[in-house]
Amino acid sequence: MSSPQPRRKSVALTFRGFAVSVEELVALAGATPSRFGSLGEPVKLGVQTRLNRSYVIFSKEFESGFELNSMIPALLAELGGTDRICQLRDQVRPEFLEIHFDLPVMTADESQDGWLQETTIADAFRLGASLSFAYF
Repeated sequence: MSSPQPRRKSVALTFRGFAVSVEELVALAGATPSRFGSLGEPVKLGVQTRLNRSYVIFSKEFESGFELNSMIPALLAELGGTDRICQLRDQVRPEFLEIHFDLPVMTADESQDGWLQETTIADAFRLGASLSFAYF
């Protein structure tokens, strides 16, 4: 029996409730999503509850020492940059975008803190994305 993979520090950009199919959004993005689901599909295997919205999540993992401030720019660059993502957003018209941090605070050997540079916050604002944080 294999042990589960430990969670890693990551940041993700999620598109939810958009005007095209999941496959079209992925093709337009030109990137491989970490997770996705289509409107009406089961929330997860074996569950009768259905998704109310389609979603596509693009995420990037980082080593524990990677600075919080550099995570969003690294993900946006991997997806083609803020201008490209704005074009994609305008094409697929998502109900909302979210930038989500998954941070190892409780399991870290030392305390981790961080900050977001003004230009990083401006990029999130330009995308119209909310910011969320989860700590493990």
